[in-house]
Amino acid sequence: EITSEIEMQSISELICTVRTLLFSAGLCPILRGALLEGLGCLLRAASRCYEGVHKDEGVRSAVEQVTLHCFAALSSLVRAGKDAESAPELVVLQKGHIGEASAMTTWLVSVQTVYGMEATQMGREGDVAVLKDVLSAYSTLMYYDNLLFGDENGQMSARDSEREVEKVREKVGTQWLALVSKKEKDISKLKAQLDTASVESALTRRKKLDAALVKIAESYAMFLKGRGVSEVEMTRLVTDEDRLGQAKADADVGGDDLNAISLRMYMLCMWNSAVERLLPTSIPSIPYLKPEGIAGSSDSIVSSYLLKKKNFVFFGFKERLVHAALMATSKDAALRDSVEVSIKADTELGNKSGLQAMMEQIDISQLQLLRNPPPTSADDVHAFRVHFHGRHIQGYAGSFRQFIFDVLDTLSTEAPHYFVTCTSAAFGNNKGVLTLNPSATGETELAALRYIGALFGICVRSAIPLPFDILPLFWKMVTGDVLTLNDMKEMDCNFASLYEMLDTCQDESLFTEIVASLGADEEDSYSRIVLSNATTTSVKDEEGNVLPLTWETRKEWLRCAARTRLSESIQPMAAILDGLSFIVPLSYFRMLTCKEAELIFCGSKAVDLDFLKENTNYSGVEPDAEHIQWFWQVLEEFNEGTGDKMRSFLRFACALDRLPQAPIEPLPMKIRNSDKGDSDERRMRAEACMFIVKIPKYSSLEVMRERMTEATLVSYMDDQVED
Repeated sequence: EITSEIEMQSISELICTVRTLLFSAGLCPILRGALLEGLGCLLRAASRCYEGVHKDEGVRSAVEQVTLHCFAALSSLVRAGKDAESAPELVVLQKGHIGEASAMTTWLVSVQTVYGMEATQMGREGDVAVLKDVLSAYSTLMYYDNLLFGDENGQMSARDSEREVEKVREKVGTQWLALVSKKEKDISKLKAQLDTASVESALTRRKKLDAALVKIAESYAMFLKGRGVSEVEMTRLVTDEDRLGQAKADADVGGDDLNAISLRMYMLCMWNSAVERLLPTSIPSIPYLKPEGIAGSSDSIVSSYLLKKKNFVFFGFKERLVHAALMATSKDAALRDSVEVSIKADTELGNKSGLQAMMEQIDISQLQLLRNPPPTSADDVHAFRVHFHGRHIQGYAGSFRQFIFDVLDTLSTEAPHYFVTCTSAAFGNNKGVLTLNPSATGETELAALRYIGALFGICVRSAIPLPFDILPLFWKMVTGDVLTLNDMKEMDCNFASLYEMLDTCQDESLFTEIVASLGADEEDSYSRIVLSNATTTSVKDEEGNVLPLTWETRKEWLRCAARTRLSESIQPMAAILDGLSFIVPLSYFRMLTCKEAELIFCGSKAVDLDFLKENTNYSGVEPDAEHIQWFWQVLEEFNEGTGDKMRSFLRFACALDRLPQAPIEPLPMKIRNSDKGDSDERRMRAEACMFIVKIPKYSSLEVMRERMTEATLVSYMDDQVED
């Protein structure tokens, strides 16, 4: 604690010394960022312990100089962004100043915390726009954070409610006014709408409602994106009574008035708007994997705050940020075209040849060149050139995509060296869901996994959905989230049940019976557990000693056994992340939840038929022709239930079982008349590389259904089958 002016003088000298060091020539950005972070912590600590810190001339002078340097540096990035006709965050990325920019933002926030509005006067010698924008965004963020999450019970004062209603009226206008005017005199009830008798119940209700509101914001953004609208003013949702009503039903908060829900939606929108302004200069650092299987990092104060609240950040904004990062880190086409993979005609692509061809013909030092920009509908995008000897595929993009499809297809079906089916599948849960093979730790396997990680990154950049169902813990390690016992349950429901039984067992004799039922040898002392690849390993304590399962050691054994299972694939996962980091800026993926990461990498399992219809072209046939209407009717049938038949049909039509969420390749689907005749005996055919489906003019709905069902079982593609 700082209790005297003498101590304050020492603090002042320290700040001045660090200030001098901060801007000395040759100081690396990482160290400069760390020093800024430390200075910010010191300044805030001093302000808490000593009221006069903001009046101390020495400290104030040092703070002003550091602040001037910070916003001058950020301003130069903004000006560079304007000169390059690109967003400032892209220039931050291109210049490699992500960590430093994040530390600068944290410093400016620290100054705002100590000096309040006076902080904006510290930039009088330069361009204060950046400083004001950062401080304004942070102030807005904290204001709405207090309203949304500040109180233990989630309530806000009547005065704050009235102030917010006035802001909403100004922002949204007559629609909001009409909505509120139904109960104009009941403004004071707004704060009570989400309240219940118990604080715990109120928090639970609030969390459920927030999750439902974020969900409708995501679905709204995806709906617009699928129709070519990239950005939208999310405050439109404030007056969308249908969607708000859906959120109310999803959250099961029957007693809440739409006014209160609408107000909370508005506050979430305003909070997200502030996040959108602040996040580009407050990017979380890249996660690392600890032996326990938990991801960690060293983040600034602002980025740490944003990570804790990332579940409330709208996915549409996160996706735009990731897209901007991919654009900013893409490489020139000439560099990408210098890398080529050549495949002989008699080589069957797959686990042992397609991936091996990449490893043999693309040096690991060249992986960072394979950063193609995200595609648009008209782009001929490819990460590298692929040449198929003896096989004609039009354009670089066509051969590249076919190569990727072939490798992914083999990886998803014949890759026991790298992925295995999770243990839960044997007990009827998560059937077909994959996890990394814990034994893929040899030098050859780890090298291949690096290339697989790079391949995953290339697929993200190329909008090629991965045809995999992988456990959520895989995506959690991509996003840097902590693994929990729920992940254990997904991985191995049998072990999770055993864990719960032993953890809650209060009777030693019952414990002995449970352990005896495991069937382990007496010599084994019940110290081994089964991993995902059906091999066994010993449970060891913190010091590496084998730990037997006894009544006395059960708690420690359970903790160590769970840690062993959750961390069983740390080495393979580290190799995947290593390869992935060559292709995509991993820091930006930390703001995603594991479900959002899976959506970006794999796309959605659900197929939006309305979206597909809107992105379908017809040639030589009318869309309202009877047999075309039958085609869509059968697709609707295929899309019901689990949608497995729909995904199988997509694999026939375009070699994918999931479609991108935007109108980009392989969309649009092209429907053509059959070039082999219209007999009912003719099979439906497809050119999967171009997403062309050739449909004979069948005589009935039953024949259409029969032929389309055939297509879901085996692919009759033009380059494979001749009559």
